Amino acid sequence: MKRNFKLSFLLTSFRAAVVLFSSAAFISCSFIRTSDEVQLILPMDLEPEFWDITWLSFDASVLRKRVSRGSMAVICLPREVPVVVSAAPVMAESLLPYRIKPAGCVVSADEPGTPRIDLSWEQGFEASFLLNLAASGIPPDAVNIRRFVETVESRSNGNPWNLDIKRLSSDLLNGELWVYSFRPVQTVDVSIPLPGGRWYSEYPPEKEMESESGFWSGEITIGVHNFVRKADGMVVSVSVDERGEVVVFSGN
Repeated sequence: MKRNFKLSFLLTSFRAAVVLFSSAAFISCSFIRTSDEVQLILPMDLEPEFWDITWLSFDASVLRKRVSRGSMAVICLPREVPVVVSAAPVMAESLLPYRIKPAGCVVSADEPGTPRIDLSWEQGFEASFLLNLAASGIPPDAVNIRRFVETVESRSNGNPWNLDIKRLSSDLLNGELWVYSFRPVQTVDVSIPLPGGRWYSEYPPEKEMESESGFWSGEITIGVHNFVRKADGMVVSVSVDERGEVVVFSGN
């Protein structure tokens, strides 16, 4: 049973994927590839100074451009290639280390093309993960993209950035990718000392955290989290370990 799950995710072995990628680097110049100009519809609930756009080219390389606020975001996307695009908002330096997660769009190669594509916060993880694969020399179409996206959505408990990326990457590179590779990081119950007010995580769809009497209590994944209080731009970083021990320090 486990073997069948793997085959539904991996369209080719890791070694074969690398060979295909290497071959494309030699033959791409000898083929005329067609592409289309596509307008990117960015999330409307945020207006950063810039968006850093990253997308997949026809030879599985990664292209980048920066778009300023108010400008139309247009890129050339090759036909018959998976659509993998991410858009990361560029935040003011005063907010660092707080960084909003990128928005994204992922569409398998067999879907019909369109002159406009909508980027969502919900697909930012999938786009970033697949683009990182491509930057490492593994073409995203080595993975069953449609099933990959569906599984991220169904197993991430509402926030795909909480998935265990190390496990996911390791299973993929070892040819062991299957449904249980998509597992959220461990969560713990904590009480975090936060100044009063509403605090927001780096993933926009996530519900804000209301701090009352200087504390917020709830469940959170282990690791480092950055939060911002929009009322005054105050940033707080929180480190949580497996035992639920919390370390809080100001980011700005």
